[in-house]
Amino acid sequence: MRIGTVPKTGSRCAARAIPGARATGIAASSAAATLACGPAMETRGATPPRQPLTAISTGKSRSETSRPSLALSASSGRPRYLISCPVMISGPIRAGRRRFLAAPGMSDACPAPIDHKVIIILFLLFFARYNSWSIPCDRGRPHCLACIKRQTECSYAPVANLLEETNRSTTNGRRMTKAPKKKLGIQRPTLPAVADRGFSSNRPNPLNSIAIATSTGLLSNVPYSSSGSSNLFGVGSEHPFANYWTCEGGLPEVISVLPDKLQADILLSRYFECVDPVYPMLHRQTFYADYEHFWSLSLPEKHQTEAAFVALIFVMLALGTQFVTSTSARERKETAEFYASASNQALRMSSYLSSASLRSIQAMVLITYFLINDDHASDGWAFGGILMRQAYAMGLHRDPNIVTPDATLFEKQQRRKVWQAVLLQDTFLTVLLSLPPSATHTDVSVDDLVSDTSSIASDDPTDTAYVRGSWTLANLVQEAICSPRSLDVPLCATARHKSKLVADFRAVYRAFPDVFRSWDADALARLAQSNKRVVRQTLFLSSNYFHNLMLVHASEGQEVAVNVRGTLEAAHDAMTAFFVLFALFEAEARVWWVFNHRAFLEAMCVGNVLREAARTPGGDEVAGRDPLFVRARGDILRMVQIMQLMSDGEQGSETARTRVQVLSEFLQ
Repeated sequence: MRIGTVPKTGSRCAARAIPGARATGIAASSAAATLACGPAMETRGATPPRQPLTAISTGKSRSETSRPSLALSASSGRPRYLISCPVMISGPIRAGRRRFLAAPGMSDACPAPIDHKVIIILFLLFFARYNSWSIPCDRGRPHCLACIKRQTECSYAPVANLLEETNRSTTNGRRMTKAPKKKLGIQRPTLPAVADRGFSSNRPNPLNSIAIATSTGLLSNVPYSSSGSSNLFGVGSEHPFANYWTCEGGLPEVISVLPDKLQADILLSRYFECVDPVYPMLHRQTFYADYEHFWSLSLPEKHQTEAAFVALIFVMLALGTQFVTSTSARERKETAEFYASASNQALRMSSYLSSASLRSIQAMVLITYFLINDDHASDGWAFGGILMRQAYAMGLHRDPNIVTPDATLFEKQQRRKVWQAVLLQDTFLTVLLSLPPSATHTDVSVDDLVSDTSSIASDDPTDTAYVRGSWTLANLVQEAICSPRSLDVPLCATARHKSKLVADFRAVYRAFPDVFRSWDADALARLAQSNKRVVRQTLFLSSNYFHNLMLVHASEGQEVAVNVRGTLEAAHDAMTAFFVLFALFEAEARVWWVFNHRAFLEAMCVGNVLREAARTPGGDEVAGRDPLFVRARGDILRMVQIMQLMSDGEQGSETARTRVQVLSEFLQ
């Protein structure tokens, strides 16, 4: 009998009509192979009345009707083995139509006894074949659920594997933070989190309105709701780039104001000593090769140089000038701003708003840091927005293995390093300003940033470890802190959530190399005699980590309270990093605005915690007796003393004077 045809009335069961069914289990290899049998006999061997099989058209699609079914006896619960499968009907019935065979009235259609084992084997074989037809891949990894169910090997196409390998972890994924829903009724104003509270006192405020705008502006109280123009962060009210340039001068005019090579070499050396350890974005060997080649060119050839490279040289000179100690503060400021203006003019000559390159992006990253250090945080924030758009337009947020598969390993690594520089700058600046992060959509993986020791252009392994640690921390901070704080959403919804977030931060810290974790003031002082680069990296990484850990401990909500001791511990560790930086590299500590501002915010957070603790019953007594509270008060006092040193003299920092006034209120 041919598989797929209806057995004639009076013939034996279809199962027996298939040769070798009992011995081999019947390898049903055809999708049209079917079996239709009536209900099993209640007593084995009994002969039921003969009933011809009837073809019943369902009129439904295969996905709706073709699933095999196994009926049970209503009286005894024993299997009746009524198997319904799609068949290709031949003969007088329309060939090719998909129909079901069933036994009308549930009477038996087979005259012979039914072998239950054969029926079960056929049923299972067909059901497995059915699964392979109808269950789609659910894209699960490492194996999809469909393949697991049918016990088959699961394999993906090479393109799918490549995309999966380049996908970043869920902590880097695309996201949207939603603000809490507004409740009906009277809305009472809620206090901000302890770490976000600015200056407050029961006494009349001794500071004038301008000073308050400065201090709260530094605390990210941005007046975007104001109808008129406003100084966003209370610093840098003048245009940052003075105009020294004519309309016809072009790039030759910019090149003409370069200092002599000896002076340029000194300033670049200062840049690589003070700035490059903290932001190791440039590859020093290749940069110096291009730099020496530039100076070897004739003047007409220099005028044909890439304008973005000229801009990069000038901004490096500007940053190097900020860290020079042999000139007065006023002279340093004017010279650095002049070089920064030249860098901006060179970028204009390169049409940086309509085109971008790695060098133009590198120059823009450094210009943003220069503006922030130069008390132009508002301009730096705005300029960083242009930088972010251009980085996206260049595709730096994409995995180089996808967008530039034919590039060399060195070129791919440079793209990753520049993107991490953009991401780090955006993330840690938005933390300080409580504004939304922008570098949120990327599939560049931290794990792909490795040192190629076989190349002569390889990076320092310690630098690579520093960049990877900062990058991993930035990914966590961006998701867990930046996005919620930008909408005044509590960082943690429950106490369990807070514990989990603290554990995530500690896991990131444990992944740092030992050289960045096992330190104290004395150990770093000894290390500074031989390796100042690692000391700078240790202090910056520690400051970033403990500042954000402090924010997590200080977060509060309806179901989450402030972890007072955890907040004070993390703040102490973060402020200690600033104190050590000031002790070992005082000139640099005066320049780095981000380091100064982090320490100021940490002191503000500690002051608010101490003030809240003093308001509780017996709080004053506890604060005077508990060593942790005594040490916290000492940290504020030390911060005030450092700010006073920065504000002394005619060229003292006005920002430092304001910080002294604000922090002194917590000591009264």
